[in-house]
Amino acid sequence: MSLNRQRLIALRQGANLSRQALGRRAGIPREDVSRYEKHMEPSPDRLFALARTLAVHPGDLDELYYDPILYRNRPAAHPCVGKPAWLRDLCRVLDRIPEGELAILTAAAQAAVKKSTAHAHPRAKPEVALSG
Repeated sequence: MSLNRQRLIALRQGANLSRQALGRRAGIPREDVSRYEKHMEPSPDRLFALARTLAVHPGDLDELYYDPILYRNRPAAHPCVGKPAWLRDLCRVLDRIPEGELAILTAAAQAAVKKSTAHAHPRAKPEVALSG
């Protein structure tokens, strides 16, 4: 592997994360994040954790992961890559919510949107189900 150290540093700083904050979010000790930025190569698991935390494809940190022969089943780039910072932050939060709880959160958010829409337009006609 050949970690692109400058890219790692730029992505970390661009996300306004300290080494400690990046390590905490990725589940990696701060000392190891510092070593990766200076001289050490991360294991594939840790490289994927860093990429996921920074919302980039692992190949953005190590070009070996773009090799289609070696990594046919590599994960797709995160959908928030290139999006505004607030959306990347939201994606990072959502990535940490367990699958079952995410469905509950989604249902609650949809109900809240419906409720706020109804309160925002009190004279709007209620939707009527059409029978066919």
